[in-house]
Amino acid sequence: MKHAELVKWLKTLLLIVGAIGLVFFLWVFPVFGKEIARMDPARAYLYWPCLIFVWFSGVLLYTAFWFLWQICGEIAKDHSFCEKNAVNLGRISKIALVESVLCTVGTVVLFLLNAVRPIMLLIFVLLILVGFAASLASAVAARLVQKASELKHDQDLTI
Repeated sequence: MKHAELVKWLKTLLLIVGAIGLVFFLWVFPVFGKEIARMDPARAYLYWPCLIFVWFSGVLLYTAFWFLWQICGEIAKDHSFCEKNAVNLGRISKIALVESVLCTVGTVVLFLLNAVRPIMLLIFVLLILVGFAASLASAVAARLVQKASELKHDQDLTI
């Protein structure tokens, strides 16, 4: 697959995932939250704090998408193994780690308030694990891209 085709495919996929995410963050989560508040009026006060927390997580997610978009732009220029991509992957790793820690803190707070159902707890734990795995994978990828960039730079100097 040529760089242009790969980048077009990656950016299209990123736009589709981003659009689906917007539907969830702007429509599904608020509606779902209102339904939970309606079914459990004793915990209805948690609607806005939880929704703001979810929106903050969305901002972090779309920040990571922006860095992925920049990586796609570098791949389009045939600069797959460059310092900029390593830095952006490192940023994505940090965002995923922050997201996982925030989700952990949010889960603990909801658990202490006795506002977590068992299925929600399972979903939160899975999200936390996925976030930590994404952080680890992007940190490893950042290190590999950094080393490849250094090797490429050394090779360019010897020729």
